[in-house]
Amino acid sequence: ALEEAEAAYDAARRDAAGGAPPAPPRRALHLPAGLVAQFARLGDELLVFSSRDGRLALRRVPRAAELEQRVRRFRQQAADATRAFPLAEARALHEVLLEPETRDALAGRLTLVPEGELALLPFAALVGPDRRWLAERLTLSQVPALGLLADLGPRPAPRPWRGLLAVASTRFADAGPARAELPAAARETRALERRRPARVLVDPGEDAVKRL
Repeated sequence: ALEEAEAAYDAARRDAAGGAPPAPPRRALHLPAGLVAQFARLGDELLVFSSRDGRLALRRVPRAAELEQRVRRFRQQAADATRAFPLAEARALHEVLLEPETRDALAGRLTLVPEGELALLPFAALVGPDRRWLAERLTLSQVPALGLLADLGPRPAPRPWRGLLAVASTRFADAGPARAELPAAARETRALERRRPARVLVDPGEDAVKRL
């Protein structure tokens, strides 16, 4: 399982560092159902460890430094409301980072274990070969370290999709004039209704939110 992959990864890092002391024994992991993808940089390679239904795979992606720069640019462009969403790069990053692992995964849970720059990547916004967002195809979970799964324990299988509740606030009384209004929040939230069954609340007020 992935414990063996992590042990091999630790050994490779020790070799690269000239033989550091071995790491302490790891606790037994409770791997979640579905697909697990762990990313780790080793030199200028990105190692992608994956586990699916007990089957382990390792894939090596070259030019990790260049890939991290692409991830950083994508994150900045995706957060810039004055620019069009970088759809082509969302598709390209999915192809590099996850396509071999998720090619035939049409539903279920994907647990992501990124490190470094990838920990800040909005994986949900990546686009698969079917032009759907990754979050539309799979239920996404993210943990900062694989060992945390030992504390989390077994995860329940994702429930069937029933709908979406979207709440948007466009006015902030205490935010000052620079952030007093966010009109785009209403447009973006209502756009969800065209993609999924959704209940949309725009500026419902604090009391209404507490009653949800």
